[in-house]
Amino acid sequence: MITKTRLFPILLLVALCAGCLFLTPQPAFGSIAETEAVTAADEATQQQPEQTVSSSAFIRFIQHNLTDLTFLHKLHFLLYLIAPLAILAFSLVMFLRKNWKNPRLLFALSLSEFLFAFGNASVGTSSFPWFCDYTIVGWIVTILCFLYLLRLLVTQITILRATIAGLSDRRPIRIGLLLFYIAIAVSFTFFFSGKGLYWMAPVVVAAMWYFTRKNLTDSPAETWRFIGYTGVVFGGLIIFFLQTIGFILLVFLILFLVRGFGESQGASHPVEEQPDHTDALLERAADGTPFVRHSDGSSTQLRDLGNGDFQDFNGTPWHDSGNGHMFR
Repeated sequence: MITKTRLFPILLLVALCAGCLFLTPQPAFGSIAETEAVTAADEATQQQPEQTVSSSAFIRFIQHNLTDLTFLHKLHFLLYLIAPLAILAFSLVMFLRKNWKNPRLLFALSLSEFLFAFGNASVGTSSFPWFCDYTIVGWIVTILCFLYLLRLLVTQITILRATIAGLSDRRPIRIGLLLFYIAIAVSFTFFFSGKGLYWMAPVVVAAMWYFTRKNLTDSPAETWRFIGYTGVVFGGLIIFFLQTIGFILLVFLILFLVRGFGESQGASHPVEEQPDHTDALLERAADGTPFVRHSDGSSTQLRDLGNGDFQDFNGTPWHDSGNGHMFR
């Protein structure tokens, strides 16, 4: 039986996370400039009131992207900024309810991922999304966001695989659907982020409509509903995954290098030297039997061949260097 989860505690938790980002002081982006000579013009400039700079890197990040910029940039930046909070809210509801089959919540979650992708493609300046950029949110929030992001993507990818597998038993149709969802994700992101290639989106929709109508649905209306719903649900997942995969791979690469360095340090213990049996001293027993005394104290009995050479019972030849040292 599915337990009901109130939305107010979820929204309160998301608002609390956003408030912490606003209030937490973080290191400044740049270093302090070197002191320069003050001229008469500089003195006049210094008399003007200085602008207050917030101690929160998150607030400085917002001010930098909302000041003296175009309306389209501000709109894309707001999508880039607010959509992750919506993703967190919808996904928390589904995680706590343990119900990932709710079509409305799944649609809202993927639509939020699509909106984030539009903003990220337009104003994103690095491979790190802002909620995983330690210079903006700090190391603790970065680690927590990475772990939650990884859990969310794994859950959604599992849903994608199960859905495509349930739509058809034919492998070409499954592969075709996956390629169409990737095409929808990329083309619509280009279309709504202003990156050009506007013709891609209608072409992809038309091709997917024909493919779906021929292989999966029986009526045009059902075809449009299928494309509209699954296109958003799985297209949003795919583009969100593509825009965060660089950060995920970088984290795993760092962990791999750290682990390899730790193992190499642990394996660097001194290795015991094996006794060298190629250099030994020639000695003779009381009855004249020759043998070699090795550096580790052990001995090997020899047989004198009569020409200055010797041989042990394994057939290995030993040679006398003339000064009492034997070599094999």
